[in-house]
Amino acid sequence: MTVDFVDYFWGEKNNGFDVLYHNMKHGVIASKELAEFLRERSAIEENNYKLLSKVAKQASNSTQGTFAPVWAALRGAAEKLAVLHLQMAQRVTELIKDVSKYADELHKKHKAVKEEESSTLEVVQSIQSITVTLHKAKDMCLQKGLELEKLKKDNASQRELEKTEIKFKKAQDDYKALVDKYTIIRNDFETKMTQACRRFQDVEETHLKHMKEFLNIYADVLQSNHEQVGQVHIDFKRQCVDMTVEKLLEQFVQGKYTGFEKPGVIEYEEVMTSLAEMTSHSQSEGSVEIPKETSKGTNGETGVAGNSHSSKRDQGLKRVGGTLRVLDGEGGRVVLEKDREKERQKEKDRELSHVQATKASRRTTSLLNLFMSNSQEKQRQAGSSGSAPATPQGNNLPPAVPSPSISRNPLRGSKWFLRSRREKRKEKKAKKKKDLIETSSNKEEKSDLSVYACTADLVHIESVSQPA
Repeated sequence: MTVDFVDYFWGEKNNGFDVLYHNMKHGVIASKELAEFLRERSAIEENNYKLLSKVAKQASNSTQGTFAPVWAALRGAAEKLAVLHLQMAQRVTELIKDVSKYADELHKKHKAVKEEESSTLEVVQSIQSITVTLHKAKDMCLQKGLELEKLKKDNASQRELEKTEIKFKKAQDDYKALVDKYTIIRNDFETKMTQACRRFQDVEETHLKHMKEFLNIYADVLQSNHEQVGQVHIDFKRQCVDMTVEKLLEQFVQGKYTGFEKPGVIEYEEVMTSLAEMTSHSQSEGSVEIPKETSKGTNGETGVAGNSHSSKRDQGLKRVGGTLRVLDGEGGRVVLEKDREKERQKEKDRELSHVQATKASRRTTSLLNLFMSNSQEKQRQAGSSGSAPATPQGNNLPPAVPSPSISRNPLRGSKWFLRSRREKRKEKKAKKKKDLIETSSNKEEKSDLSVYACTADLVHIESVSQPA
Protein backbone atom coordinates (compact mmCIF):
# COMPACT_ATOMS: atom_id res chain seq x y z
CA MET A 1 0.00 0.00 0.00
CA THR A 2 1.41 3.32 -1.10
CA VAL A 3 0.76 6.24 1.24
CA ASP A 4 -0.02 9.64 -0.32
CA PHE A 5 -0.31 12.67 1.94
CA VAL A 6 -2.59 14.30 -0.63
CA ASP A 7 -5.36 11.93 0.39
CA TYR A 8 -5.11 12.37 4.14
CA PHE A 9 -4.62 16.03 5.11
CA TRP A 10 -7.82 17.89 4.21
CA GLY A 11 -10.87 18.38 6.40
CA GLU A 12 -13.39 21.07 7.40
CA LYS A 13 -10.91 23.08 9.45
CA ASN A 14 -8.13 22.80 6.83
CA ASN A 15 -5.47 21.99 9.45
CA GLY A 16 -3.51 19.53 7.31
CA PHE A 17 -0.80 22.03 6.46
CA ASP A 18 -0.13 22.79 10.11
CA VAL A 19 0.08 19.09 10.93
CA LEU A 20 2.58 18.43 8.16
CA TYR A 21 4.67 21.49 8.97
CA HIS A 22 4.99 20.62 12.65
CA ASN A 23 5.75 17.01 11.79
CA MET A 24 8.62 18.25 9.63
CA LYS A 25 10.01 20.23 12.58
CA HIS A 26 9.83 17.10 14.71
CA GLY A 27 12.36 15.51 12.34
CA VAL A 28 15.09 17.91 13.50
CA ILE A 29 14.22 17.20 17.11
CA ALA A 30 14.32 13.46 16.47
CA SER A 31 17.77 13.64 14.85
CA LYS A 32 19.16 15.64 17.78
CA GLU A 33 17.67 13.20 20.27
CA LEU A 34 19.18 10.29 18.35
CA ALA A 35 22.58 11.94 18.50
CA GLU A 36 22.17 12.41 22.25
CA PHE A 37 21.15 8.77 22.67
CA LEU A 38 24.20 7.57 20.76
CA ARG A 39 26.40 9.85 22.81
CA GLU A 40 25.15 8.26 26.01
CA ARG A 41 25.67 4.80 24.53
CA SER A 42 29.23 5.68 23.61
CA ALA A 43 29.86 6.91 27.15
CA ILE A 44 28.60 3.59 28.50
CA GLU A 45 30.96 1.65 26.23
CA GLU A 46 33.87 3.86 27.20
CA ASN A 47 33.08 3.34 30.87
CA ASN A 48 32.96 -0.42 30.28
CA TYR A 49 36.38 -0.18 28.64
CA LYS A 50 37.82 1.60 31.68
CA LEU A 51 36.30 -0.86 34.16
CA LEU A 52 37.43 -3.91 32.20
CA SER A 53 40.92 -2.47 31.87
CA LYS A 54 41.00 -2.03 35.64
CA VAL A 55 39.86 -5.62 36.14
CA ALA A 56 42.52 -6.88 33.70
CA LYS A 57 45.18 -4.94 35.61
CA GLN A 58 44.07 -6.53 38.87
CA ALA A 59 44.23 -9.99 37.30
CA SER A 60 47.77 -9.32 36.04
CA ASN A 61 49.02 -8.91 39.63
CA SER A 62 48.38 -12.60 40.41
CA THR A 63 51.17 -14.49 38.62
CA GLN A 64 52.30 -16.98 41.28
CA GLY A 65 51.19 -20.47 42.14
CA THR A 66 49.53 -23.24 40.18
CA PHE A 67 46.49 -21.04 39.49
CA ALA A 68 48.61 -18.52 37.53
CA PRO A 69 47.58 -19.82 34.04
CA VAL A 70 43.92 -19.31 34.93
CA TRP A 71 44.66 -15.73 35.95
CA ALA A 72 46.38 -15.26 32.60
CA ALA A 73 43.24 -16.47 30.80
CA LEU A 74 41.06 -14.13 32.86
CA ARG A 75 43.35 -11.22 32.12
CA GLY A 76 43.36 -11.99 28.40
CA ALA A 77 39.56 -12.23 28.22
CA ALA A 78 39.13 -8.96 30.13
CA GLU A 79 41.62 -7.16 27.89
CA LYS A 80 39.90 -8.42 24.73
CA LEU A 81 36.50 -7.31 26.01
CA ALA A 82 37.91 -3.92 26.96
CA VAL A 83 39.30 -3.47 23.45
CA LEU A 84 35.97 -4.45 21.90
CA HIS A 85 34.08 -1.94 24.03
CA LEU A 86 36.56 0.76 23.11
CA GLN A 87 36.16 -0.03 19.42
CA MET A 88 32.39 0.14 19.73
CA ALA A 89 32.62 3.49 21.52
CA GLN A 90 34.76 4.84 18.70
CA ARG A 91 32.37 3.60 16.00
CA VAL A 92 29.37 5.06 17.81
CA THR A 93 31.24 8.36 18.15
CA GLU A 94 31.73 8.44 14.39
CA LEU A 95 28.03 7.75 13.92
CA ILE A 96 27.21 10.62 16.27
CA LYS A 97 29.17 12.97 14.04
CA ASP A 98 27.15 11.86 11.01
CA VAL A 99 23.83 12.27 12.83
CA SER A 100 24.76 15.75 14.09
CA LYS A 101 25.81 16.79 10.61
CA TYR A 102 22.52 15.51 9.21
CA ALA A 103 20.54 17.38 11.88
CA ASP A 104 22.16 20.66 10.81
CA GLU A 105 21.43 19.97 7.15
CA LEU A 106 17.84 19.02 7.96
CA HIS A 107 17.33 22.25 9.85
CA LYS A 108 18.51 24.25 6.84
CA LYS A 109 16.24 22.26 4.57
CA HIS A 110 13.26 22.95 6.79
CA LYS A 111 13.93 26.66 6.58
CA ALA A 112 13.93 26.46 2.79
CA VAL A 113 10.64 24.52 2.77
CA LYS A 114 9.05 27.05 5.07
CA GLU A 115 10.00 29.89 2.74
CA GLU A 116 8.76 28.04 -0.31
CA GLU A 117 5.46 27.16 1.34
CA SER A 118 4.74 30.65 2.63
CA SER A 119 2.19 31.24 -0.15
CA THR A 120 0.47 28.00 0.73
CA LEU A 121 0.29 29.15 4.30
CA GLU A 122 -1.42 32.38 3.19
CA VAL A 123 -3.94 30.42 1.12
CA VAL A 124 -4.62 28.17 4.07
CA GLN A 125 -5.24 31.15 6.30
CA SER A 126 -7.47 32.75 3.64
CA ILE A 127 -9.64 29.71 3.16
CA GLN A 128 -9.95 29.26 6.88
CA SER A 129 -11.04 32.90 7.23
CA ILE A 130 -13.47 32.91 4.32
CA THR A 131 -14.98 29.67 5.48
CA VAL A 132 -15.88 31.25 8.78
CA THR A 133 -17.24 34.39 7.05
CA LEU A 134 -19.24 32.31 4.61
CA HIS A 135 -20.87 30.40 7.41
CA LYS A 136 -21.84 33.68 9.09
CA ALA A 137 -23.23 35.14 5.85
CA LYS A 138 -25.25 32.01 5.29
CA ASP A 139 -26.70 32.21 8.77
CA MET A 140 -27.52 35.90 8.29
CA CYS A 141 -29.28 35.25 5.01
CA LEU A 142 -31.28 32.46 6.58
CA GLN A 143 -32.26 34.67 9.47
CA LYS A 144 -33.46 37.51 7.19
CA GLY A 145 -35.49 35.03 5.19
CA LEU A 146 -37.23 33.80 8.34
CA GLU A 147 -38.04 37.34 9.43
CA LEU A 148 -39.59 38.11 6.03
CA GLU A 149 -41.75 35.03 6.16
CA LYS A 150 -42.90 35.92 9.64
CA LEU A 151 -43.94 39.46 8.63
CA LYS A 152 -45.88 38.05 5.74
CA LYS A 153 -47.76 35.73 8.04
CA ASP A 154 -48.46 38.49 10.49
CA ASN A 155 -49.90 40.78 7.73
CA ALA A 156 -47.34 43.47 8.49
CA SER A 157 -47.46 46.82 6.75
CA GLN A 158 -46.13 47.11 3.28
CA ARG A 159 -43.34 49.36 4.40
CA GLU A 160 -41.97 46.87 6.92
CA LEU A 161 -42.20 44.14 4.38
CA GLU A 162 -40.20 46.18 1.89
CA LYS A 163 -37.49 46.99 4.46
CA THR A 164 -37.18 43.36 5.48
CA GLU A 165 -37.15 42.21 1.92
CA ILE A 166 -34.32 44.65 1.11
CA LYS A 167 -32.21 43.30 4.01
CA PHE A 168 -32.90 39.78 2.90
CA LYS A 169 -31.74 40.47 -0.64
CA LYS A 170 -28.60 42.17 0.65
CA ALA A 171 -27.81 39.17 2.80
CA GLN A 172 -28.33 36.94 -0.19
CA ASP A 173 -25.99 39.07 -2.28
CA ASP A 174 -23.27 39.01 0.40
CA TYR A 175 -23.57 35.31 0.83
CA LYS A 176 -23.44 34.77 -2.90
CA ALA A 177 -20.31 36.97 -3.19
CA LEU A 178 -18.60 35.05 -0.37
CA VAL A 179 -19.46 31.78 -2.07
CA ASP A 180 -17.86 32.97 -5.28
CA LYS A 181 -14.80 34.18 -3.39
CA TYR A 182 -14.58 30.92 -1.46
CA THR A 183 -14.68 28.99 -4.69
CA ILE A 184 -11.69 30.90 -6.02
CA ILE A 185 -9.72 30.53 -2.77
CA ARG A 186 -10.62 26.86 -2.48
CA ASN A 187 -9.28 26.08 -5.94
CA ASP A 188 -6.04 27.88 -5.16
CA PHE A 189 -5.83 26.19 -1.77
CA GLU A 190 -6.40 22.76 -3.27
CA THR A 191 -3.64 23.27 -5.80
CA LYS A 192 -1.07 24.59 -3.38
CA MET A 193 -2.04 22.18 -0.63
CA THR A 194 -1.53 19.27 -2.99
CA GLN A 195 1.93 20.53 -3.83
CA ALA A 196 2.73 21.13 -0.13
CA CYS A 197 1.61 17.61 0.80
CA ARG A 198 3.87 16.09 -1.77
CA ARG A 199 6.78 18.25 -0.69
CA PHE A 200 6.27 17.39 2.97
CA GLN A 201 6.03 13.75 2.06
CA ASP A 202 9.31 13.91 0.14
CA VAL A 203 10.96 15.60 3.11
CA GLU A 204 9.64 12.95 5.49
CA GLU A 205 10.64 10.08 3.26
CA THR A 206 14.17 11.43 2.93
CA HIS A 207 14.35 12.05 6.66
CA LEU A 208 13.16 8.57 7.48
CA LYS A 209 15.63 7.03 5.05
CA HIS A 210 18.53 8.83 6.72
CA MET A 211 17.32 7.97 10.20
CA LYS A 212 16.79 4.36 9.19
CA GLU A 213 20.29 4.26 7.76
CA PHE A 214 21.71 5.54 11.03
CA LEU A 215 19.77 2.89 12.92
CA ASN A 216 21.03 0.16 10.58
CA ILE A 217 24.60 1.28 11.17
CA TYR A 218 24.03 1.27 14.91
CA ALA A 219 22.45 -2.18 14.72
CA ASP A 220 25.42 -3.49 12.73
CA VAL A 221 27.80 -2.09 15.33
CA LEU A 222 25.83 -3.78 18.10
CA GLN A 223 25.67 -7.09 16.28
CA SER A 224 29.35 -7.06 15.39
CA ASN A 225 30.33 -6.17 18.92
CA HIS A 226 27.98 -8.82 20.30
CA GLU A 227 29.48 -11.50 18.04
CA GLN A 228 33.02 -10.54 18.96
CA VAL A 229 32.18 -10.49 22.67
CA GLY A 230 30.52 -13.87 22.28
CA GLN A 231 33.62 -15.22 20.55
CA VAL A 232 35.76 -13.97 23.44
CA HIS A 233 33.46 -15.74 25.87
CA ILE A 234 33.63 -18.94 23.81
CA ASP A 235 37.42 -18.81 23.71
CA PHE A 236 37.58 -18.20 27.45
CA LYS A 237 35.25 -21.14 28.07
CA ARG A 238 37.44 -23.38 25.90
CA GLN A 239 40.56 -22.27 27.78
CA CYS A 240 38.90 -23.06 31.09
CA VAL A 241 37.97 -26.52 29.83
CA ASP A 242 41.47 -27.16 28.46
CA MET A 243 43.21 -26.08 31.66
CA THR A 244 42.59 -29.23 33.67
CA VAL A 245 44.03 -29.82 37.10
CA GLU A 246 46.63 -32.19 35.66
CA LYS A 247 47.71 -29.65 33.06
CA LEU A 248 47.99 -26.86 35.63
CA LEU A 249 50.16 -29.05 37.85
CA GLU A 250 52.31 -30.04 34.87
CA GLN A 251 52.91 -26.42 33.91
CA PHE A 252 53.82 -25.61 37.50
CA VAL A 253 56.43 -28.36 37.84
CA GLN A 254 57.92 -27.58 34.42
CA GLY A 255 58.50 -23.97 35.37
CA LYS A 256 59.42 -24.37 39.05
CA TYR A 257 61.09 -27.79 39.38
CA THR A 258 64.27 -27.88 41.53
CA GLY A 259 65.80 -31.24 40.60
CA PHE A 260 65.23 -34.94 40.06
CA GLU A 261 67.83 -36.50 42.41
CA LYS A 262 66.89 -37.63 45.87
CA PRO A 263 69.34 -37.35 48.80
CA GLY A 264 71.70 -40.33 49.17
CA VAL A 265 71.47 -42.98 51.85
CA ILE A 266 73.68 -42.50 54.91
CA GLU A 267 74.76 -45.61 56.82
CA TYR A 268 76.61 -45.93 60.08
CA GLU A 269 80.24 -47.10 59.87
CA GLU A 270 82.75 -47.80 62.61
CA VAL A 271 85.48 -45.17 63.03
CA MET A 272 88.34 -47.62 63.53
CA THR A 273 87.41 -49.55 60.40
CA SER A 274 87.38 -46.37 58.32
CA LEU A 275 90.69 -45.27 59.84
CA ALA A 276 92.29 -48.64 59.04
CA GLU A 277 91.08 -48.44 55.47
CA MET A 278 92.47 -44.92 55.12
CA THR A 279 95.87 -46.01 56.52
CA SER A 280 96.16 -49.08 54.31
CA HIS A 281 95.11 -47.09 51.29
CA SER A 282 97.73 -44.45 51.99
CA GLN A 283 100.44 -47.11 52.34
CA SER A 284 99.53 -48.83 49.08
CA GLU A 285 98.93 -45.74 46.95
CA GLY A 286 101.04 -43.07 48.60
CA SER A 287 103.45 -41.32 46.29
CA VAL A 288 105.09 -38.78 48.59
CA GLU A 289 108.58 -39.61 49.77
CA ILE A 290 110.07 -37.50 52.55
CA PRO A 291 113.88 -37.33 52.12
CA LYS A 292 116.03 -38.50 54.98
CA GLU A 293 119.36 -36.89 55.62
CA THR A 294 122.20 -38.41 57.55
CA SER A 295 125.16 -36.56 58.93
CA LYS A 296 128.41 -37.53 60.49
CA GLY A 297 129.08 -36.23 63.97
CA THR A 298 132.20 -34.60 65.18
CA ASN A 299 133.24 -37.88 66.86
CA GLY A 300 132.98 -39.81 63.54
CA GLU A 301 129.67 -41.52 64.31
CA THR A 302 126.81 -41.74 61.89
CA GLY A 303 123.48 -40.51 63.25
CA VAL A 304 120.16 -38.95 62.33
CA ALA A 305 120.11 -35.24 61.80
CA GLY A 306 117.07 -34.75 63.95
CA ASN A 307 117.04 -30.99 64.15
CA SER A 308 117.74 -30.56 60.48
CA HIS A 309 115.13 -33.12 59.52
CA SER A 310 112.57 -31.57 61.81
CA SER A 311 113.13 -28.08 60.46
CA LYS A 312 112.87 -29.30 56.89
CA ARG A 313 109.69 -31.13 57.69
CA ASP A 314 108.30 -27.95 59.21
CA GLN A 315 109.27 -26.05 56.11
CA GLY A 316 108.08 -28.79 53.80
CA LEU A 317 104.51 -28.75 55.04
CA LYS A 318 102.74 -25.64 53.86
CA ARG A 319 99.17 -24.74 53.00
CA VAL A 320 98.95 -23.00 49.61
CA GLY A 321 95.48 -21.75 48.43
CA GLY A 322 93.62 -24.11 50.78
CA THR A 323 95.62 -27.24 49.49
CA LEU A 324 98.27 -29.14 51.49
CA ARG A 325 101.57 -29.27 49.56
CA VAL A 326 104.93 -30.95 50.29
CA LEU A 327 108.23 -29.16 49.59
CA ASP A 328 111.40 -31.20 49.01
CA GLY A 329 114.34 -30.31 51.16
CA GLU A 330 116.90 -29.68 48.41
CA GLY A 331 115.46 -27.44 45.70
CA GLY A 332 112.35 -26.06 47.39
CA ARG A 333 110.25 -27.17 44.42
CA VAL A 334 106.61 -27.83 44.96
CA VAL A 335 105.71 -31.43 44.33
CA LEU A 336 102.02 -32.03 44.03
CA GLU A 337 100.59 -35.44 44.51
CA LYS A 338 99.07 -36.77 41.34
CA ASP A 339 95.32 -37.24 41.43
CA ARG A 340 94.14 -40.54 40.28
CA GLU A 341 90.83 -40.51 38.50
CA LYS A 342 88.44 -43.04 39.89
CA GLU A 343 85.48 -44.25 37.90
CA ARG A 344 82.22 -44.63 39.65
CA GLN A 345 79.14 -45.97 37.98
CA LYS A 346 76.38 -44.49 40.03
CA GLU A 347 75.89 -41.12 41.68
CA LYS A 348 74.48 -42.67 44.84
CA ASP A 349 77.73 -44.58 45.48
CA ARG A 350 79.69 -41.34 45.23
CA GLU A 351 77.39 -39.55 47.66
CA LEU A 352 77.54 -42.54 50.06
CA SER A 353 81.34 -42.63 50.01
CA HIS A 354 81.42 -38.85 50.57
CA VAL A 355 79.17 -39.10 53.60
CA GLN A 356 81.18 -42.03 55.00
CA ALA A 357 84.44 -40.15 54.47
CA THR A 358 82.99 -37.12 56.23
CA LYS A 359 81.94 -39.19 59.21
CA ALA A 360 85.29 -40.98 59.26
CA SER A 361 87.16 -37.68 59.16
CA ARG A 362 85.24 -36.38 62.11
CA ARG A 363 85.86 -39.53 64.14
CA THR A 364 89.52 -39.57 63.07
CA THR A 365 89.87 -36.00 64.26
CA SER A 366 88.70 -36.95 67.71
CA LEU A 367 91.07 -39.96 67.83
CA LEU A 368 94.00 -37.89 66.63
CA ASN A 369 93.31 -35.34 69.33
CA LEU A 370 93.51 -38.18 71.88
CA PHE A 371 96.70 -39.43 70.25
CA MET A 372 98.21 -35.94 70.34
CA SER A 373 97.51 -35.62 74.05
CA ASN A 374 99.18 -39.02 74.71
CA SER A 375 102.20 -38.05 72.60
CA GLN A 376 102.65 -34.80 74.50
CA GLU A 377 102.45 -36.68 77.81
CA LYS A 378 105.16 -39.14 76.69
CA GLN A 379 107.37 -36.26 75.58
CA ARG A 380 107.08 -34.58 78.93
CA GLN A 381 108.01 -37.84 80.73
CA ALA A 382 111.04 -38.34 78.47
CA GLY A 383 112.27 -34.82 79.17
CA SER A 384 111.98 -35.27 82.92
CA SER A 385 113.88 -38.60 82.95
CA GLY A 386 116.97 -37.17 81.24
CA SER A 387 118.64 -36.94 77.87
CA ALA A 388 118.46 -39.80 75.39
CA PRO A 389 121.26 -42.39 75.48
CA ALA A 390 124.10 -41.81 73.08
CA THR A 391 124.58 -43.88 70.05
CA PRO A 392 127.05 -46.66 70.59
CA GLN A 393 130.38 -46.08 68.85
CA GLY A 394 132.81 -48.38 67.14
CA ASN A 395 130.33 -50.73 65.57
CA ASN A 396 129.20 -50.96 62.00
CA LEU A 397 125.50 -50.97 62.69
CA PRO A 398 123.41 -48.69 60.56
CA PRO A 399 122.19 -45.53 62.17
CA ALA A 400 118.83 -45.53 63.89
CA VAL A 401 116.24 -44.12 61.60
CA PRO A 402 112.70 -43.30 62.69
CA SER A 403 110.10 -45.67 61.45
CA PRO A 404 108.77 -44.24 58.22
CA SER A 405 105.34 -45.64 58.87
CA ILE A 406 104.86 -43.42 61.92
CA SER A 407 105.82 -40.22 60.16
CA ARG A 408 104.41 -40.94 56.72
CA ASN A 409 101.16 -42.67 57.41
CA PRO A 410 99.21 -39.67 58.73
CA LEU A 411 100.64 -37.51 55.98
CA ARG A 412 99.74 -40.01 53.32
CA GLY A 413 96.36 -40.49 54.87
CA SER A 414 95.84 -36.76 54.75
CA LYS A 415 97.00 -36.72 51.14
CA TRP A 416 94.56 -39.45 50.23
CA PHE A 417 91.86 -37.69 52.16
CA LEU A 418 92.68 -34.39 50.45
CA ARG A 419 92.63 -35.99 47.01
CA SER A 420 89.25 -37.54 47.70
CA ARG A 421 87.95 -34.18 48.84
CA ARG A 422 89.12 -32.44 45.67
CA GLU A 423 87.49 -35.09 43.53
CA LYS A 424 84.25 -34.72 45.42
CA ARG A 425 84.32 -30.98 45.09
CA LYS A 426 84.91 -31.21 41.33
CA GLU A 427 82.11 -33.73 40.91
CA LYS A 428 79.77 -31.57 42.94
CA LYS A 429 80.58 -28.55 40.80
CA ALA A 430 79.92 -30.65 37.69
CA LYS A 431 76.57 -31.75 39.06
CA LYS A 432 75.71 -28.21 40.23
CA LYS A 433 74.96 -29.06 43.85
CA LYS A 434 73.60 -26.53 46.23
CA ASP A 435 75.92 -23.87 47.70
CA LEU A 436 75.00 -24.83 51.23
CA ILE A 437 76.33 -28.40 50.80
CA GLU A 438 79.52 -27.11 49.17
CA THR A 439 80.10 -24.58 51.95
CA SER A 440 79.67 -27.15 54.69
CA SER A 441 81.91 -29.65 52.86
CA ASN A 442 84.66 -27.05 52.37
CA LYS A 443 84.54 -26.08 56.02
CA GLU A 444 84.81 -29.71 57.14
CA GLU A 445 87.64 -30.27 54.64
CA LYS A 446 89.64 -27.31 55.94
CA SER A 447 89.14 -28.42 59.52
CA ASP A 448 90.25 -31.98 58.79
CA LEU A 449 93.27 -30.85 56.75
CA SER A 450 94.49 -28.57 59.50
CA VAL A 451 94.12 -31.39 62.07
CA TYR A 452 96.01 -33.86 59.88
CA ALA A 453 98.80 -31.37 59.16
CA CYS A 454 99.31 -30.55 62.81
CA THR A 455 99.14 -34.26 63.73
CA ALA A 456 101.81 -35.17 61.16
CA ASP A 457 104.17 -32.53 62.51
CA LEU A 458 103.63 -33.62 66.10
CA VAL A 459 104.18 -37.28 65.29
CA HIS A 460 107.39 -36.47 63.46
CA ILE A 461 108.66 -34.33 66.35
CA GLU A 462 107.85 -37.12 68.77
CA SER A 463 109.67 -39.69 66.66
CA VAL A 464 112.76 -37.54 66.44
CA SER A 465 112.82 -36.66 70.12
CA GLN A 466 112.48 -40.30 71.26
CA PRO A 467 115.61 -42.43 71.39
CA ALA A 468 116.30 -44.71 68.45
